[in-house]
Amino acid sequence: MYEMSDSIFVCTTVGATRYLDEWLEGVKLLNPSIIAIARDLDRSEPLNPSDQYHVINYRTGKKWKGYELRHLNYESDYSIGLGIVQLMEFFLKRNETHFIHIDSDVIITEACAKKVYPLTWDNLTIVTPVIPRDRMNEPNIKPMWFWDSTNFGLRRDLLEKMFNDIKQILDDPHPIDIKIHNVIRSFKPINCREIREGIYHYIKGEKIPLQR
Repeated sequence: MYEMSDSIFVCTTVGATRYLDEWLEGVKLLNPSIIAIARDLDRSEPLNPSDQYHVINYRTGKKWKGYELRHLNYESDYSIGLGIVQLMEFFLKRNETHFIHIDSDVIITEACAKKVYPLTWDNLTIVTPVIPRDRMNEPNIKPMWFWDSTNFGLRRDLLEKMFNDIKQILDDPHPIDIKIHNVIRSFKPINCREIREGIYHYIKGEKIPLQR
């Protein structure tokens, strides 16, 4: 599909796995060298074995209370953060040039995948439709665009520089997504790319597109 000298490591952190098949079909459009999934054994739904992805199991000791309660009191932030750190550690032991984390309930399409190439970026921002967790139960709340999500990409040399700072977030991980992006900004990446095309997010079981 693409001609490239660089290569992509695509990953996610679960949680809920109910949209994983559709997620996989989306991220395959990126033609990754590997797809990796970090799974908190204490906070994840069952994950079927597959030769389509590599699984990194870890434990936080924070028990899964069900899909609807998975973000209660922001307990998931440490689990998500630790999963991302585990994925980064695994990436840094390999040879891919670009790391991309996409939440397992975020679905990308060909329109999004085409914007990832060419791989000339240091930092990739995937703008995502969200409802803030603390407003999820408000009536008639509409999804809004969110830049500082856990959907992002980093070039290897930039990730190497900031990895220790990312790990330190685990000491106080809430809000994990914003803190990750604060670290990224503090390293002042030069070649940044923002994607707003072909992105869907499952919110309350509904597949929401990013709308202009």
